[in-house]
Amino acid sequence: MATKTLASWALALTYGDLTAPVTEIAIKSIGNWAGCAVGGFSQPAPELAYNVVKPFVVAQANSTILGSDVVVDVQTAALVNGIASHAEDFDDTHRDNPIHPSGPVLSALLAVAERKGSVTGQEFIAAFVAGVEAECKLGVSVFPEHYSAGWHITSTVGSIGAAVAVGKLIGLNEEQLQQAISLAAVQVTGMHVSFGTDAKPFHVGRAAQNGLMAALLVQGGLTGPLNGIEAERGWVHVVSTRENVTAEFGTLGSDWEITKNTFKPFPCDRIMHAEIDGWIQARAKALKQGLDLFKITNVTARAHPRVLFLTDHPEP
Repeated sequence: MATKTLASWALALTYGDLTAPVTEIAIKSIGNWAGCAVGGFSQPAPELAYNVVKPFVVAQANSTILGSDVVVDVQTAALVNGIASHAEDFDDTHRDNPIHPSGPVLSALLAVAERKGSVTGQEFIAAFVAGVEAECKLGVSVFPEHYSAGWHITSTVGSIGAAVAVGKLIGLNEEQLQQAISLAAVQVTGMHVSFGTDAKPFHVGRAAQNGLMAALLVQGGLTGPLNGIEAERGWVHVVSTRENVTAEFGTLGSDWEITKNTFKPFPCDRIMHAEIDGWIQARAKALKQGLDLFKITNVTARAHPRVLFLTDHPEP
Protein backbone atom coordinates (compact mmCIF):
# COMPACT_ATOMS: atom_id res chain seq x y z
CA MET A 1 0.00 0.00 0.00
CA ALA A 2 3.00 2.33 0.32
CA THR A 3 2.97 3.36 -3.34
CA LYS A 4 -0.77 4.05 -3.22
CA THR A 5 -0.42 5.97 0.05
CA LEU A 6 2.25 8.19 -1.46
CA ALA A 7 0.35 8.81 -4.69
CA SER A 8 -2.89 9.60 -2.88
CA TRP A 9 -1.24 12.02 -0.48
CA ALA A 10 0.78 13.79 -3.17
CA LEU A 11 -2.23 14.40 -5.40
CA ALA A 12 -4.35 15.68 -2.52
CA LEU A 13 -1.68 18.12 -1.34
CA THR A 14 -2.44 21.79 -2.02
CA TYR A 15 -0.47 24.94 -1.42
CA GLY A 16 -2.95 25.79 1.31
CA ASP A 17 -1.89 22.67 3.21
CA LEU A 18 1.66 23.94 3.56
CA THR A 19 2.68 25.60 6.80
CA ALA A 20 4.62 28.86 6.81
CA PRO A 21 7.92 27.12 7.68
CA VAL A 22 7.38 24.68 4.80
CA THR A 23 6.77 27.39 2.20
CA GLU A 24 9.67 29.45 3.54
CA ILE A 25 12.19 26.61 3.25
CA ALA A 26 10.72 25.52 -0.10
CA ILE A 27 11.29 28.97 -1.60
CA LYS A 28 14.79 29.11 -0.13
CA SER A 29 15.52 25.64 -1.53
CA ILE A 30 14.40 26.69 -5.01
CA GLY A 31 16.67 29.72 -4.92
CA ASN A 32 19.59 27.69 -3.63
CA TRP A 33 19.10 25.06 -6.35
CA ALA A 34 18.92 27.69 -9.08
CA GLY A 35 22.13 29.28 -7.87
CA CYS A 36 23.89 25.91 -7.78
CA ALA A 37 22.68 25.07 -11.30
CA VAL A 38 23.66 28.45 -12.74
CA GLY A 39 27.11 28.29 -11.20
CA GLY A 40 27.50 24.59 -11.87
CA PHE A 41 26.96 24.95 -15.61
CA SER A 42 30.40 26.56 -15.80
CA GLN A 43 31.92 23.24 -14.74
CA PRO A 44 33.01 20.75 -17.42
CA ALA A 45 30.49 17.96 -16.77
CA PRO A 46 27.17 19.72 -17.57
CA GLU A 47 28.51 21.50 -20.64
CA LEU A 48 30.06 18.26 -21.87
CA ALA A 49 26.75 16.47 -21.37
CA TYR A 50 24.91 19.17 -23.31
CA ASN A 51 27.40 19.04 -26.18
CA VAL A 52 26.97 15.26 -26.42
CA VAL A 53 23.16 15.37 -26.59
CA LYS A 54 22.94 18.61 -28.59
CA PRO A 55 22.71 16.88 -32.01
CA PHE A 56 19.66 14.96 -30.77
CA VAL A 57 17.74 17.86 -29.19
CA VAL A 58 14.25 18.06 -30.65
CA ALA A 59 13.11 21.14 -32.55
CA GLN A 60 10.23 22.00 -30.20
CA ALA A 61 12.10 23.37 -27.22
CA ASN A 62 10.68 25.22 -24.22
CA SER A 63 12.95 24.36 -21.31
CA THR A 64 15.90 26.40 -20.10
CA ILE A 65 19.40 25.25 -19.28
CA LEU A 66 20.22 27.48 -16.32
CA GLY A 67 23.42 29.46 -16.61
CA SER A 68 23.07 29.71 -20.38
CA ASP A 69 20.83 31.21 -23.05
CA VAL A 70 20.04 27.73 -24.38
CA VAL A 71 16.47 26.42 -24.63
CA VAL A 72 16.05 22.68 -25.14
CA ASP A 73 13.57 19.82 -24.80
CA VAL A 74 12.46 18.63 -21.36
CA GLN A 75 14.67 15.55 -21.24
CA THR A 76 17.84 17.48 -22.03
CA ALA A 77 16.99 20.27 -19.59
CA ALA A 78 16.34 17.82 -16.76
CA LEU A 79 19.59 15.99 -17.43
CA VAL A 80 21.86 19.02 -17.81
CA ASN A 81 20.35 21.09 -14.98
CA GLY A 82 20.52 18.06 -12.71
CA ILE A 83 24.20 17.55 -13.48
CA ALA A 84 24.94 21.26 -13.08
CA SER A 85 23.14 21.55 -9.75
CA HIS A 86 25.42 18.90 -8.21
CA ALA A 87 28.62 19.63 -10.16
CA GLU A 88 30.20 21.78 -7.46
CA ASP A 89 28.82 19.80 -4.49
CA PHE A 90 27.29 23.03 -3.18
CA ASP A 91 23.67 21.83 -3.17
CA ASP A 92 21.31 21.44 -0.23
CA THR A 93 21.40 18.42 2.09
CA HIS A 94 18.74 16.78 4.26
CA ARG A 95 19.61 17.02 7.93
CA ASP A 96 19.04 13.35 8.78
CA ASN A 97 20.65 11.62 5.79
CA PRO A 98 22.88 12.53 2.82
CA ILE A 99 20.08 13.24 0.31
CA HIS A 100 20.46 16.40 -1.77
CA PRO A 101 16.70 16.92 -2.21
CA SER A 102 16.29 19.74 -4.71
CA GLY A 103 18.50 18.65 -7.63
CA PRO A 104 16.54 15.69 -8.99
CA VAL A 105 13.09 17.14 -8.26
CA LEU A 106 13.54 20.72 -9.46
CA SER A 107 15.57 19.82 -12.54
CA ALA A 108 12.64 17.71 -13.73
CA LEU A 109 9.91 20.01 -12.46
CA LEU A 110 11.21 23.24 -14.01
CA ALA A 111 11.69 21.52 -17.38
CA VAL A 112 8.11 20.28 -17.54
CA ALA A 113 6.65 23.48 -16.05
CA GLU A 114 8.25 25.56 -18.80
CA ARG A 115 6.91 23.21 -21.44
CA LYS A 116 3.44 23.12 -19.89
CA GLY A 117 3.13 26.87 -19.35
CA SER A 118 0.42 28.53 -17.25
CA VAL A 119 1.83 27.07 -14.04
CA THR A 120 1.31 29.23 -10.96
CA GLY A 121 3.93 29.66 -8.29
CA GLN A 122 1.69 27.94 -5.78
CA GLU A 123 1.22 24.92 -8.06
CA PHE A 124 4.97 24.72 -8.62
CA ILE A 125 5.79 24.91 -4.91
CA ALA A 126 3.16 22.32 -3.97
CA ALA A 127 4.51 19.89 -6.57
CA PHE A 128 8.07 20.53 -5.41
CA VAL A 129 7.20 19.88 -1.78
CA ALA A 130 5.36 16.68 -2.73
CA GLY A 131 8.44 15.44 -4.57
CA VAL A 132 10.81 16.30 -1.74
CA GLU A 133 8.60 14.64 0.86
CA ALA A 134 8.39 11.51 -1.31
CA GLU A 135 12.14 11.12 -1.81
CA CYS A 136 13.11 12.05 1.73
CA LYS A 137 10.54 9.84 3.46
CA LEU A 138 11.68 6.97 1.26
CA GLY A 139 15.32 7.74 1.97
CA VAL A 140 14.80 7.91 5.72
CA SER A 141 13.02 4.55 5.59
CA VAL A 142 16.12 2.75 4.27
CA PHE A 143 18.95 4.82 5.77
CA PRO A 144 21.70 3.98 6.70
CA GLU A 145 21.65 0.42 5.32
CA HIS A 146 20.87 1.47 1.75
CA TYR A 147 23.60 4.12 1.74
CA SER A 148 26.15 1.91 3.49
CA ALA A 149 25.73 -0.73 0.79
CA GLY A 150 27.12 1.76 -1.72
CA TRP A 151 24.02 3.38 -3.23
CA HIS A 152 24.07 7.13 -3.95
CA ILE A 153 20.84 7.88 -2.13
CA THR A 154 20.30 11.29 -3.75
CA SER A 155 19.70 9.68 -7.12
CA THR A 156 18.15 6.39 -6.03
CA VAL A 157 15.29 8.18 -4.27
CA GLY A 158 15.53 11.30 -6.43
CA SER A 159 13.99 9.71 -9.50
CA ILE A 160 10.93 8.79 -7.44
CA GLY A 161 10.68 12.30 -6.02
CA ALA A 162 10.92 13.71 -9.53
CA ALA A 163 8.19 11.38 -10.79
CA VAL A 164 5.88 12.44 -7.95
CA ALA A 165 6.47 16.15 -8.55
CA VAL A 166 6.06 15.97 -12.33
CA GLY A 167 3.13 13.57 -12.13
CA LYS A 168 1.32 15.94 -9.79
CA LEU A 169 1.99 18.98 -11.97
CA ILE A 170 0.81 17.36 -15.21
CA GLY A 171 -2.37 16.03 -13.62
CA LEU A 172 -1.93 12.27 -13.42
CA ASN A 173 -4.66 10.44 -11.54
CA GLU A 174 -3.89 8.25 -8.54
CA GLU A 175 -3.43 4.99 -10.44
CA GLN A 176 -1.29 6.71 -13.06
CA LEU A 177 0.91 8.27 -10.39
CA GLN A 178 1.36 4.87 -8.75
CA GLN A 179 2.59 3.56 -12.08
CA ALA A 180 4.87 6.57 -12.60
CA ILE A 181 6.38 6.04 -9.15
CA SER A 182 6.93 2.38 -10.01
CA LEU A 183 8.52 3.20 -13.37
CA ALA A 184 10.89 5.56 -11.60
CA ALA A 185 11.58 2.95 -8.92
CA VAL A 186 12.83 0.37 -11.41
CA GLN A 187 15.37 2.88 -12.79
CA VAL A 188 17.71 2.80 -9.80
CA THR A 189 20.68 5.06 -10.52
CA GLY A 190 23.89 5.86 -8.67
CA MET A 191 26.65 4.12 -6.70
CA HIS A 192 29.49 5.37 -4.51
CA VAL A 193 32.10 4.12 -6.95
CA SER A 194 31.38 7.29 -8.96
CA PHE A 195 32.35 9.70 -6.18
CA GLY A 196 35.19 11.97 -7.22
CA THR A 197 34.29 11.70 -10.91
CA ASP A 198 31.85 13.38 -13.30
CA ALA A 199 29.58 10.37 -12.87
CA LYS A 200 28.49 11.60 -9.42
CA PRO A 201 26.61 14.69 -10.66
CA PHE A 202 25.47 12.63 -13.64
CA HIS A 203 23.52 10.53 -11.14
CA VAL A 204 21.43 13.58 -10.24
CA GLY A 205 20.76 14.54 -13.84
CA ARG A 206 19.81 11.01 -14.72
CA ALA A 207 17.50 10.73 -11.71
CA ALA A 208 15.71 13.92 -12.80
CA GLN A 209 15.44 12.64 -16.35
CA ASN A 210 14.24 9.18 -15.26
CA GLY A 211 11.54 10.56 -12.97
CA LEU A 212 10.39 13.05 -15.59
CA MET A 213 10.10 10.39 -18.28
CA ALA A 214 8.35 7.97 -15.94
CA ALA A 215 5.53 10.49 -15.45
CA LEU A 216 5.36 11.50 -19.12
CA LEU A 217 5.38 7.90 -20.33
CA VAL A 218 2.48 7.00 -18.06
CA GLN A 219 0.62 10.10 -19.24
CA GLY A 220 1.13 8.79 -22.77
CA GLY A 221 -0.31 5.38 -21.96
CA LEU A 222 2.63 3.24 -20.83
CA THR A 223 1.70 1.03 -17.89
CA GLY A 224 3.64 -0.26 -14.93
CA PRO A 225 3.06 -1.95 -11.57
CA LEU A 226 1.01 -0.22 -8.91
CA ASN A 227 3.24 -1.31 -6.03
CA GLY A 228 6.77 -0.64 -7.21
CA ILE A 229 7.97 0.57 -3.82
CA GLU A 230 6.72 -2.09 -1.42
CA ALA A 231 6.30 -5.23 -3.56
CA GLU A 232 8.27 -8.34 -2.57
CA ARG A 233 10.66 -7.66 -5.43
CA GLY A 234 10.07 -3.92 -5.39
CA TRP A 235 12.33 -1.00 -4.56
CA VAL A 236 12.71 -1.19 -0.78
CA HIS A 237 13.37 -4.94 -0.72
CA VAL A 238 15.81 -4.96 -3.63
CA VAL A 239 18.04 -2.04 -2.64
CA SER A 240 18.06 -2.30 1.16
CA THR A 241 18.28 -4.87 3.93
CA ARG A 242 15.93 -2.86 6.15
CA GLU A 243 12.98 -0.57 5.58
CA ASN A 244 10.11 1.06 7.45
CA VAL A 245 8.48 2.81 4.53
CA THR A 246 4.92 2.23 5.75
CA ALA A 247 5.65 4.02 9.01
CA GLU A 248 7.48 6.87 7.27
CA PHE A 249 4.71 7.41 4.73
CA GLY A 250 2.28 7.44 7.63
CA THR A 251 3.79 10.77 8.69
CA LEU A 252 3.31 12.48 5.31
CA GLY A 253 1.82 15.91 5.87
CA SER A 254 2.53 15.97 9.61
CA ASP A 255 6.31 15.64 9.90
CA TRP A 256 7.66 17.71 7.01
CA GLU A 257 11.03 16.50 5.72
CA ILE A 258 11.64 19.68 3.73
CA THR A 259 11.91 21.66 6.98
CA LYS A 260 15.02 19.56 7.70
CA ASN A 261 16.73 20.80 4.55
CA THR A 262 20.06 22.55 5.08
CA PHE A 263 22.36 24.72 2.97
CA LYS A 264 26.12 24.47 2.67
CA PRO A 265 28.63 27.19 3.56
CA PHE A 266 31.35 25.30 1.66
CA PRO A 267 31.21 23.41 -1.68
CA CYS A 268 32.06 19.93 -0.45
CA ASP A 269 30.51 17.09 1.51
CA ARG A 270 29.14 18.44 4.77
CA ILE A 271 31.16 15.90 6.76
CA MET A 272 34.18 18.15 6.10
CA HIS A 273 32.55 21.40 7.21
CA ALA A 274 33.52 21.08 10.88
CA GLU A 275 37.16 20.50 9.91
CA ILE A 276 37.11 23.50 7.57
CA ASP A 277 35.60 25.69 10.27
CA GLY A 278 38.21 24.40 12.71
CA TRP A 279 41.12 25.31 10.44
CA ILE A 280 39.67 28.75 9.74
CA GLN A 281 39.38 29.37 13.49
CA ALA A 282 42.86 27.96 14.16
CA ARG A 283 44.38 30.24 11.52
CA ALA A 284 42.59 33.29 12.89
CA LYS A 285 43.73 32.47 16.43
CA ALA A 286 47.33 31.93 15.31
CA LEU A 287 47.41 35.24 13.46
CA LYS A 288 45.91 37.03 16.44
CA GLN A 289 48.72 35.64 18.60
CA GLY A 290 51.29 36.86 16.08
CA LEU A 291 52.48 33.40 15.04
CA ASP A 292 54.33 32.97 11.75
CA LEU A 293 52.26 30.42 9.82
CA PHE A 294 55.10 29.86 7.36
CA LYS A 295 57.17 28.28 10.14
CA ILE A 296 54.67 25.43 10.55
CA THR A 297 56.38 22.26 9.30
CA ASN A 298 53.81 19.61 10.07
CA VAL A 299 50.09 19.38 10.78
CA THR A 300 48.21 16.34 12.09
CA ALA A 301 44.44 16.36 11.60
CA ARG A 302 41.98 13.85 13.00
CA ALA A 303 38.54 13.43 11.50
CA HIS A 304 35.65 11.00 11.37
CA PRO A 305 36.53 7.84 9.34
CA ARG A 306 33.79 8.66 6.84
CA VAL A 307 35.71 11.78 5.81
CA LEU A 308 38.24 9.62 3.99
CA PHE A 309 35.56 7.27 2.70
CA LEU A 310 33.57 10.10 1.13
CA THR A 311 36.16 12.69 0.22
CA ASP A 312 39.57 11.06 -0.29
CA HIS A 313 39.87 12.26 -3.88
CA PRO A 314 43.00 14.46 -4.15
CA GLU A 315 42.32 15.15 -7.84
CA PRO A 316 38.51 15.02 -8.30
